[in-house]
Amino acid sequence: MVWNTLAGPLPRTSAERVPWPRRGRRGPPRDPVNAVLSLGYTLVHVAAVREVRAAGLDPYLGYYHEPQYGRESLACDLVEPLRSGVDAWVWRAFRQRILRAEHFRTAQGACLLGKAGRAAFYQEFEPYLARAARNLRRMAAAVVRMLGGGTEAPQSADEGLIAEQEEVSDFYGGCDTEASLSE
Repeated sequence: MVWNTLAGPLPRTSAERVPWPRRGRRGPPRDPVNAVLSLGYTLVHVAAVREVRAAGLDPYLGYYHEPQYGRESLACDLVEPLRSGVDAWVWRAFRQRILRAEHFRTAQGACLLGKAGRAAFYQEFEPYLARAARNLRRMAAAVVRMLGGGTEAPQSADEGLIAEQEEVSDFYGGCDTEASLSE
């Protein structure tokens, strides 16, 4: 529904047109939009696992996402408020033609991002991912504090960075998805 609303400003000529998504729940993405969403969500999830572990937490023990074998539920919990930022980034990437139809190919029913598309994606997504990682670090530190870990969370790989972060008043308080749109 949200993507249909956003479709209006996207390029409409046949040469520029990107196939519009039909959201599936399982299996490989079948269209460019879902392929890029999947890649973006995956990269943010990996960053969440890294920050949760750096904070001394178990990524498999979440609150909102019920524990399941092999699912890093706490990382999934922390990624949820950042998903809209990934959605906005993907919309912007197609709207500004950073990613175009020629960046994709289909193989065995799966939509794949080609080499030129991957280069464009990673170059543009890296700054967003860095901001997301900072927010994830803040959220992981907030979880440590909520669990009674004191005022200082364990240090991440970036020595001293968590101690310098501003206080986070609630679980999602450190999420800054709107800033990612303006930068």
